[in-house]
Amino acid sequence: MTLMRSYLPAIACLLLLAALAPGRGTAHGHDSDHAALSNGGSLTETIAIHSEHLNEERQIRVSLPNGYEDSDRAYPVLYVLDAEWIFDYAAGSVAFLSGELAGRMPETIVVGIPNTDRTRDLTVSFDTTAAYVRFMRFIESELIPGIDASYRTVPHRTIYGWSSGANISLWMLFTKPDLFRGYIASGTGISERASKFAANAFSTHSYRGRGLFACAEGNTPFRREALARFSMLLETSAPDGIRWQCEVMEDEDHTTVLPKGLFAGLTFLYRECLLPVEIAERGRDAVREYYRALSGTYGFEINISEGVAIDVASQLIHQDRFPEAVALLELALETNPESAALQSTLEETTGMIEGG
Repeated sequence: MTLMRSYLPAIACLLLLAALAPGRGTAHGHDSDHAALSNGGSLTETIAIHSEHLNEERQIRVSLPNGYEDSDRAYPVLYVLDAEWIFDYAAGSVAFLSGELAGRMPETIVVGIPNTDRTRDLTVSFDTTAAYVRFMRFIESELIPGIDASYRTVPHRTIYGWSSGANISLWMLFTKPDLFRGYIASGTGISERASKFAANAFSTHSYRGRGLFACAEGNTPFRREALARFSMLLETSAPDGIRWQCEVMEDEDHTTVLPKGLFAGLTFLYRECLLPVEIAERGRDAVREYYRALSGTYGFEINISEGVAIDVASQLIHQDRFPEAVALLELALETNPESAALQSTLEETTGMIEGG
C-alpha cells in the first residue's frame, strides 16, 4: 500500500435483506481536488492509497479537528462510506457536535471513503469469496493502518454506512467486532437468514464496550419489517456490554435517512457526554468521577465541555442550586481555561449568590 497526501485547507439495506438488499447504482470517480467547506475551520485533506486488495488507487478524504496541527492530542476516528454524498455533512456534524456550543461528542477525525464501484464493494452476501470481502480487507488491513500511521489516533473507531453501505457496517459488526467501537447503519434491517447468522455471532464474539445505532425510513414497509426483526433479535439476544438502539424514522424516506441516521447515530453513541443533572447535583467530586468512568469506557480522556457545563449549570440555577452550579462551572474552567463563555457564566452565577 502506498499513501500520498494533497493538502486542501477548508473554510471552515438492509443488511442481508433478501441476501442483502440492493443499494443505489455504481458510483465512479471523485474530484480529489475539491475541498470541503464550512467545516468549523478544520483542515480537509485528500490522501491517495493504492490498494493491493482492490488493485486500484483510492482517493480518501480526511477532515481533521480544528487545532489539530497546533496540538499533540490523539483523536478517535469516524469512517464514512459513500463519502461522495455524505462526507461534507459528516465532517460538519462532527464539528458541530464536538464544538463549544454543543460539546456532545469528542473531537474526531473524519475519514471519507468515496466509491469507485459501489455495486462491487458494497453488495454483501453469504459468499465469502465475493468482491465485498476484498473491500473489507482494504478497510481493515490497508486504510485503517494507513490512517493510524499518518495521523494521531486513538483506537476508538466508528463506521457509518447507509443502504448497501449499512450492509458493510453490520457485516463488520457480526464478523469483526474488534475493529470498531461504534457501528451506525442507516436505511437498514436484516433478513431471516441474517438474523440467525447474527445470533450466532452474538454468542461467539465479545461485544463489551461496543455501540450500535440502526435506523430505517418510515415509508418503506420491507425495511420497517427488517429493522423490527433486528430489534427483536437484539431484545432477546443482545450480547453483554453492547449499547444499542433501533429507530424507525417515520417522516423520512430512504434518501433523507442518509444524513438523519448519521446525526442520530453519533448523538446516541456519545449520549453519555451530556452530563446528567443528577450527577452535577452531587457536586464536583461526583462530576469528576463521572468523566473518569466515561474516559475508561471510551478508552481515551473525556472532559466536560463548555456547552454541556453551561447547559447543566443553567438547569441547576433554575433549581436554585447555585453552589452546585458554581462548582460545575469552576470544574469546567479547569479543562477549558480560555473559555470566555464559561468565565462570564460563572461571574453571573456568583453575582446572583452575592445579590441574594
